[in-house]
Parts: sequence; structure tokens; C-alpha cells
Amino acid sequence: MKFIFSCPERGTTFSTNAFSIMDGQRVLTDAAGRKILKATIVLHDPCPVCGKSHHYRADEMICPFTPNH
Repeated sequence: MKFIFSCPERGTTFSTNAFSIMDGQRVLTDAAGRKILKATIVLHDPCPVCGKSHHYRADEMICPFTPNH
């Protein structure tokens, strides 16, 4: 499965399936009953846009179902 990422250096989006989900992988429920994934997503390869290594918090991930993606 490919995830959509945004390069923090250049703001350009890209997709890849070369990642791992790390750091606890906990699901928390907030006061409104929404579930929130607490984890870090790590790319296996350097960013194809800028060539640097990036880590992302799960709550920073881009949802492919939003109108702009």
C-alpha cells in the first residue's frame, strides 16, 4: 500500500510504499470519541524530492480522501 507524503523541505507531495510504522503504534481516543494513531512513519529510502531522510508523525499524514489529494 502506498502512502502520500509531503517533503518538508520543498512542500511537494509524493507517494511510496517504502516506509515503516514505528514508535509504539498506539491508538488513542480523544474526548470526542475520535481515534488517533500515535506512531512515527519512517521512509526506507531518501526523499525522492530533496534526497534527505524524513520521519513523520502519524497525525501529519496526508489523507487521500480529502478534496485536494
